[in-house]
Amino acid sequence: MTATDNQPLFVEEFEMRFIEEAAEHLKKMEEKSSTYKFHPNHIDVFMKGRLLNEMTKKTLFRMKSMTSEEIRQYLTASSEQFISHMPWPRVEIVRELFWEKFWHPKTPPTSFSEMGRMHHNYFLKSFHSYWRYYRNFKEALDIIAQDFENGFIETAENRKSEEVPKFKLNTSLSVAELAYLFKALHEYGIIESKTKTDIYRFVCENFSSKQKDTIQEKSFANKFINPEFNAIDRWQEIFYNLGAIAKKNKEKQTN
Repeated sequence: MTATDNQPLFVEEFEMRFIEEAAEHLKKMEEKSSTYKFHPNHIDVFMKGRLLNEMTKKTLFRMKSMTSEEIRQYLTASSEQFISHMPWPRVEIVRELFWEKFWHPKTPPTSFSEMGRMHHNYFLKSFHSYWRYYRNFKEALDIIAQDFENGFIETAENRKSEEVPKFKLNTSLSVAELAYLFKALHEYGIIESKTKTDIYRFVCENFSSKQKDTIQEKSFANKFINPEFNAIDRWQEIFYNLGAIAKKNKEKQTN
């Protein structure tokens, strides 16, 4: 099951929120509640302010529990829906949903196509507001998508990485000795890397020295570039002993 199978996409969600708000506003107007003040530009204000902010926050919160692949699916499908759900081609669909929501939980007394002039005019005025700010929601989703691609959005993988300590391989080597090992492997061509920075980062993220659980990248880089004599001396001895071990293992294979 993908991220889009069990939750509404961005456009259909804010379309439904517009319908709910427009219907609720009209209900309160007709009830003439003494506690409710009528605002002629209520839907305008709702669309460009509260709903835009609500949808942005809701989307960012939802993405925290999604994997990167699920987020890409959601953003792609939502972006495509801005074309398939363009307001004016859907005006009759939205008008029918509005009419049902206005009468809910009752059954509408007439078809949406037969709603009275006042209801029809109110709907069209509200729908114009929806159309007017439709592009703002597309821009908001584009910003979210760009932030995601730039790594600014928290995802399920991010939180898992933060919550679970990263496993590091323990060694009996000092930082200087570890640095010279990888320097020698790199110079011999065993380790291929476009930049030495990648080596520094990889070692510091995945290894610990005999003195420290956490190796500082700057310290490792310095010892990689300027190897210590004692580290070189020890590795000369280790390499000799490793050669002896390899020779012994080779003899076993030939016997």
